[in-house]
Amino acid sequence: MRAYVYGTVFAMRLRAVITAAAFVAIAIGSFQPMYLRIFAMNGDGLRAAYTELPYRRIPGLRKLLVDASARMPSGATVALWVPFREWEGGYGYAFRRAPFLMPDKRVVPIDRVNDAQYLVCWHGCPRVIGFATIWRSPEGELMRR
Repeated sequence: MRAYVYGTVFAMRLRAVITAAAFVAIAIGSFQPMYLRIFAMNGDGLRAAYTELPYRRIPGLRKLLVDASARMPSGATVALWVPFREWEGGYGYAFRRAPFLMPDKRVVPIDRVNDAQYLVCWHGCPRVIGFATIWRSPEGELMRR
């Protein structure tokens, strides 16, 4: 009785060639022109665009928070005011991004303004009793208790 032979040498080589051709076809099909274009792009412009990307719905907020953070001591408690009432897509959008730009500050929501030492307002501030403006920019202002 003859033992089972799994194909011939030709069949094994043919399978190897077909497998290699499949891998090459997958690699060619998955290639994107961006893989080469990325090396010719303006790095500084791309970096600036990606830095502003999370704040695109509230333009100027990133600059305001960075500038205001530089004018407050570390460990300060900050309330954030933006002219939106709803949480989703409005106030929450700005509030969730603020701690990333002020990592050494404690950011509290506007309904806890009594706990805050500072108030950062985007695009104008309402009159808040007990706070006085200490710095103003085109993006907003910083108030201190």
